[in-house]
Amino acid sequence: MENRKKTEQHELRKWLDLLCGESFTCELDEKTFRIDVFETDTHYIIEAEIPNCLKEQLTVLCETNAIIIQIHKEKALWKQRAVPLPFPLQHKQICAYFSDPTLEIHISKAENANNTNRYAIMINERN
Repeated sequence: MENRKKTEQHELRKWLDLLCGESFTCELDEKTFRIDVFETDTHYIIEAEIPNCLKEQLTVLCETNAIIIQIHKEKALWKQRAVPLPFPLQHKQICAYFSDPTLEIHISKAENANNTNRYAIMINERN
């Protein structure tokens, strides 16, 4: 179990280096919305800056190895950004919080019992 955790952390660090160093990341930040990724002792945190948006216009989807953030305007998909991750999300607890203009998605490092491959994450308002 400890080796798996170290491997996951090593893969995340490699992925962050790659993601943050890519020129397409800057282009995506301009065309869609800015994304930052942080790590704490217990969670990985994806932070998206989405100005002029209401919580009701946001959808956060979890796929096997990616988080997808969607913005809907007039009930149609307006913008979308996928954040691929170097580990499966199947057994992770995921929570989302929105306080205009910031959407935070917290992914637990600990494993839980969720076995679904794709599902929507409920977005909570943060005061």
